[in-house]
Amino acid sequence: MCRHSFSPNAEVEFEDGYLTVVAKKRIKEGEPVLINYGNECNEQFLLSYGFVPQVNPHEVIKVRFNSSQMFAMSRMGSQDERNPGALQAELETFELSEMKLALMSYYNVREGVEVAVADADGVNENFRSALRCLLSDEEVQDVDEYKNPLTSLPHEWVVCHAIRILYAHLLTEHKESEDEDVALLSLRDDKQLTSPEVLAIKFRLAKKRILRKAYAQVTQEVQALSQKMKQE
Repeated sequence: MCRHSFSPNAEVEFEDGYLTVVAKKRIKEGEPVLINYGNECNEQFLLSYGFVPQVNPHEVIKVRFNSSQMFAMSRMGSQDERNPGALQAELETFELSEMKLALMSYYNVREGVEVAVADADGVNENFRSALRCLLSDEEVQDVDEYKNPLTSLPHEWVVCHAIRILYAHLLTEHKESEDEDVALLSLRDDKQLTSPEVLAIKFRLAKKRILRKAYAQVTQEVQALSQKMKQE
C-alpha cells in the first residue's frame, strides 16, 4: 500500500488500461512508498481517505461570505461605535452595488458562497483584495490594483481591521484552546480516545494553527498601519 506525502518518492501512472506505481527516486529496502494523494484541503482528505495530514500546505479556512457582516466588523472599534444609533443607521443603509459585486467576483468572492479567508500562508490574498473592493471607494484604473495596499492608509487599516475581527471571531468559536488540543493528543491512550475523536482533534487543531498564524500576521499589519497614521 502506498502512503500519502506531499514530498513523494513515487507516482502513479496510467497506461494501456493499467495503473503502475513508478519510483521517482531510489527507495531503500524497508522504506515506505510515498505518493501524493492530491493537493487538497483537510476536508477532502478526511472525507476521501479517512485521515488528516500532519502538515498540509493546501489547507484553507472557509466561511460563507456575508458583505453586511464584514462591513459591520470593519466598523467595530470605530468612533461611530460609541453612537449605537448612528452605527445602526449606517448598517441599515449599507447596500452592495452591482459594481462591487462584480469586482469581488473577480477575486472569487461572492455573496452567500463559501470563500477561503485564510490559508497556510496566512491571510488569503484574494479575500483581502475582495474586501478592498467592498470597503473602499478608492477608484482604480485596473481591478488588479486591489491586489496592492490601498493608497489611503485609513482605508487599508479598515480592511485589515475587519479581517482581524473575523479571525478573532472564528478563533473564539472553538471551545478548546490549541494547547488543550495538543495536550489531549499526547494523552490519547490515557484518555482512551477513539480514532474518530483523534481525527476530530487533529482536524480542528490544523484550523486553529492557520487562524492563529493569519491573526498574528494581520495584527502586525494593523499595528504598523496605526503607527504610520500617527506619524502623518
